[in-house]
Amino acid sequence: MSFLEIGCGSGAISLSLLQEFPNASAVAIDSSNDAVKLTLENCKRYHCADRLRVYQHHLGTIYPEFLLSLPKFDFIVSNPPYVFTDDMDKLQPEISRYEDHSALDGGIDGLNVIKRIIHLARFVLKPSGVIWFETDSKHPQMIKNWLEKQPQMNVKYITSFTDFNERPRFVQLCYKPAFVHAATNS
Repeated sequence: MSFLEIGCGSGAISLSLLQEFPNASAVAIDSSNDAVKLTLENCKRYHCADRLRVYQHHLGTIYPEFLLSLPKFDFIVSNPPYVFTDDMDKLQPEISRYEDHSALDGGIDGLNVIKRIIHLARFVLKPSGVIWFETDSKHPQMIKNWLEKQPQMNVKYITSFTDFNERPRFVQLCYKPAFVHAATNS
């Protein structure tokens, strides 16, 4: 099993998954050099250096060549920037003072990075590969509606999961290229 984490921060998600799945391998990317350094430190601390490759890359309009050259992943996991730009000034002080704002601000609708990751799916995921996002509680329905208008993406909304406060905060999507549909429908 292999996975890609986009926006690795400290590496907590990748490292937790690697600890849980000892035969898994991963690639983690982040736009912040400090985050990449921290992930590498934590990777050594938790003895995962042989199973986790970490790169600095800003997921802009050009997809990283090294990702396209790797074998396809089983899933993507991301806690991307998802805060609505208009909500940035409403963040709790302990967040707004200490967190990198570029790691929080997801644009006007909070979906800027989420949409980029969905666009990337067809290039890096195996057929039936899964995408997991942490999102704002308003996003699950917004993502579902957006994907219904983007059939060419071949990414399907599967479900959302609630947090401890019963708010829908985690989204599961699946990359289903057309040839997979045809094979499963026969």
